[in-house]
Amino acid sequence: MDDAHDTIMWLMKRAFSLQRRSVEEAMREHGVTAAQAGVLTQLLAQPGLSSSDIARNLLITAQAATVAVIGLEGEGLIERRTDANHARIRRCFLTEEGKRIAEACFPVAHEVERKLLALFDDDQRAQLGELLKLYLGELPSEARSRSEAPPIRSDR
Repeated sequence: MDDAHDTIMWLMKRAFSLQRRSVEEAMREHGVTAAQAGVLTQLLAQPGLSSSDIARNLLITAQAATVAVIGLEGEGLIERRTDANHARIRRCFLTEEGKRIAEACFPVAHEVERKLLALFDDDQRAQLGELLKLYLGELPSEARSRSEAPPIRSDR
């Protein structure tokens, strides 16, 4: 790991793994996986999503979304209905129990985030968020231009 970029990428991977494990453990108390909790909270916010919609929103593969949806349907937490306009599309909706669990998952996820970021003060958390948005290309252009490194001079 001679290159600083490798070090940063490795730290990002480790941070993601820590976050993922922490969420997985926290969601167990509700009897769902992190992916299933993500599906439930997506459907709480936007009832009627398809598995493809869920996959795009959660940045997971279509296969992973389908596995989560089928599992949740088997547990009676969601039900799927055929779309009125497109017979091949099945829309997902929370059952009452699914809604209860989805609502319970929100505060648990926020508590995991709070614990993971507890070593940072408010300014550091805000800066970390801004840096991640910059990395992902999500900052507005004026913020991006302020954050960009000065151009390398080639007038040697």
